[in-house]
Amino acid sequence: MKDVLRGLFFIVFLLAIIVTAGAAILFVRFKADFEDIERRTQDIVSKIESENV
Repeated sequence: MKDVLRGLFFIVFLLAIIVTAGAAILFVRFKADFEDIERRTQDIVSKIESENV
Protein backbone atom coordinates (compact mmCIF):
# COMPACT_ATOMS: atom_id res chain seq x y z
CA MET A 1 0.00 0.00 0.00
CA LYS A 2 2.86 2.32 0.80
CA ASP A 3 4.39 1.75 -2.64
CA VAL A 4 1.08 2.55 -4.34
CA LEU A 5 0.77 5.85 -2.50
CA ARG A 6 4.39 6.70 -3.24
CA GLY A 7 3.85 5.97 -6.94
CA LEU A 8 0.63 7.99 -7.02
CA PHE A 9 2.35 10.92 -5.33
CA PHE A 10 5.21 10.70 -7.84
CA ILE A 11 2.79 10.73 -10.81
CA VAL A 12 0.84 13.69 -9.41
CA PHE A 13 4.10 15.53 -8.71
CA LEU A 14 5.35 15.01 -12.27
CA LEU A 15 2.02 16.15 -13.72
CA ALA A 16 2.13 19.29 -11.57
CA ILE A 17 5.63 20.09 -12.85
CA ILE A 18 4.59 19.53 -16.47
CA VAL A 19 1.47 21.72 -16.11
CA THR A 20 3.43 24.49 -14.38
CA ALA A 21 6.12 24.48 -17.06
CA GLY A 22 3.49 24.52 -19.80
CA ALA A 23 1.70 27.45 -18.20
CA ALA A 24 4.99 29.36 -17.88
CA ILE A 25 5.83 28.76 -21.54
CA LEU A 26 2.37 29.90 -22.65
CA PHE A 27 2.62 33.01 -20.45
CA VAL A 28 5.96 34.00 -21.95
CA ARG A 29 4.71 33.38 -25.50
CA PHE A 30 1.50 35.38 -25.07
CA LYS A 31 3.36 38.18 -23.28
CA ALA A 32 5.64 38.57 -26.30
CA ASP A 33 2.62 38.61 -28.64
CA PHE A 34 0.82 41.26 -26.58
CA GLU A 35 3.94 43.44 -26.46
CA ASP A 36 4.18 43.20 -30.26
CA ILE A 37 0.51 44.16 -30.64
CA GLU A 38 0.98 47.08 -28.24
CA ARG A 39 4.02 48.33 -30.19
CA ARG A 40 2.18 48.11 -33.50
CA THR A 41 -0.82 49.93 -32.06
CA GLN A 42 1.40 52.74 -30.78
CA ASP A 43 3.01 53.02 -34.22
CA ILE A 44 -0.39 53.28 -35.90
CA VAL A 45 -1.65 55.87 -33.40
CA SER A 46 1.48 58.01 -33.75
CA LYS A 47 1.19 57.84 -37.55
CA ILE A 48 -2.47 58.93 -37.44
CA GLU A 49 -1.65 61.75 -35.03
CA SER A 50 1.19 63.00 -37.22
CA GLU A 51 -1.09 63.06 -40.30
CA ASN A 52 -3.78 65.04 -38.48
CA VAL A 53 -1.41 67.83 -37.42
